Amino acid sequence: RTAAPIALPIEEVLETLQDLITYFQPPEEELEHEDKQNKLRSLKNRQNLFKDEGMLALVLNCIDRLNVFNSAAHFAGVAREESGTAWKEILNLLYKLLAALIRGNRNNCTQFSNNLDWLISKLDRLESSSGILEVLHCILIESPEALNLIAEEHIKSIISLLDKHGRNHKVLDVLCSLCLCNGVAVRANQNYICDNLLPRRDLLLQTRLINDVTSMRPNIFLGVAEGSAQYKKWYFELIIDQVDAFLTAEPTHLRVGWASTSGYAPYPGGGEGWGGNGVGDDLYSYGFDGLHLWSGRVLR
Repeated sequence: RTAAPIALPIEEVLETLQDLITYFQPPEEELEHEDKQNKLRSLKNRQNLFKDEGMLALVLNCIDRLNVFNSAAHFAGVAREESGTAWKEILNLLYKLLAALIRGNRNNCTQFSNNLDWLISKLDRLESSSGILEVLHCILIESPEALNLIAEEHIKSIISLLDKHGRNHKVLDVLCSLCLCNGVAVRANQNYICDNLLPRRDLLLQTRLINDVTSMRPNIFLGVAEGSAQYKKWYFELIIDQVDAFLTAEPTHLRVGWASTSGYAPYPGGGEGWGGNGVGDDLYSYGFDGLHLWSGRVLR
C-alpha cells in the first residue's frame, strides 16, 4: 500500500531560506570603515550563535536528506506533484545558506573544512553544484588548513565542472582560490591544475585570430548650428600605403563614417566580444566600406 504524498509548505520553506540568507549577508562595500566593522562584528556574532545552537548541523542534515532523492520527479513521488519542481531550488538555497553561515568567519570555515570530502563528493549533482561552489569558495578563502586537505582527485572533480557548465565564473573562482594562500603560491595545487587543464587546453583558452582595428579621427570636429557661418561641406584626405587583403578569415577593409563624440569609444577593449572598436561597431557610429553600411557591428 503506497503512502499518500505529504503536503509540504513549499512557499514558506523557500521564503524562510531566502530570509535567512539575507539575514547573513555581509555589509555593503561602500559603507564607512567604522560602520562596516560594526556590521561585520554583528554578523560574526550571529554566525557564531547559530552555529552554537546547532544550525550548521541542521542544514547539513537537511541537505543529506534531500540528496536521497535523485530527481525532481523522485521528490514529487514523496511530496505532492507541485512540490517536485521546488526540490532543486530548496537544495541550492540550503547550500547558499550554508555559505552565508560560514562566509568571512574563519573559525566556522576551519571547523567545516573537515567536511571537505563530503562537500566535493556532492559536486556530481548538477542541480546543486552552484550552491556547493559558493560553500567551497568560502572555505578555501577563509581556511588555509583546507588547502592542505585538497588532493588531486578533488581538483579533477572541480575541473570536470568546466565540461558540464562551460567557463562558469564560480568554478574559476574556486580554482583561483586553490592556487594562493594569503598571497603565497600553492605550487602543488597549481601543478595539479596545469596537469589536468593543459591536455585539453581548449577548456579555458578559446581564442581566434582577428583583424586589428585601427581608428583615425580628423583633426577638425564639426558642429553646425542654424545660422552658423561654418562651412557646410568639408573633405578629408587619407593616403593608404599598403593593403594585405587576407591576414585572417575576415577580409581587410576600410570604413569611412561618422561617430558621436559622446559614446563612441574606439580603444582596444571597447568592442563587443573580442575588443578593438571601429566606426560602425557600435550604436554611436556608422560606417561605409564601399559595399556595406555598418552600424552596431552589423553590415547591411
